[in-house]
Amino acid sequence: FIGTGVMKQIDGTFFKMQYPNCNIKTDEIANITDRNCNNGLFNTFQCGFDGGDCINFNMAYPECKALKAFEVGDGKCQDEHNIEQCGFDGGDCCDAKVDNIEYLGNGECNAGFYNTIYCAYDGGDCDEWQMKFPLCDVFD
Repeated sequence: FIGTGVMKQIDGTFFKMQYPNCNIKTDEIANITDRNCNNGLFNTFQCGFDGGDCINFNMAYPECKALKAFEVGDGKCQDEHNIEQCGFDGGDCCDAKVDNIEYLGNGECNAGFYNTIYCAYDGGDCDEWQMKFPLCDVFD
């Protein structure tokens, strides 16, 4: 005997009540609110921006069209995300260009390649400096 609540969840009834215009397949419902931002149909208003999983991603990278948004900023450099719109893979591709990855996000603004868009301005440590001197070339 399976309860009515369980049956309604299995067949997608509860999901369709919450997201009536979300056009994903019933077998893909488990991807909504799974703590991974899935792009495509999932990351739409109709699907609640993947049940909320994509809100932080959308705010950080509004122009990024990554098919696998959960890979951006996952600690591994993917060439397809190594573009400005995706924050150069959320800063993941920076470590190949710097001498000491521990300097990123350590609370001190380090010069050179650390303080570039490719390294998310030293993991955010140089954001204030960038705002004060936006036209300053860090390699001069």
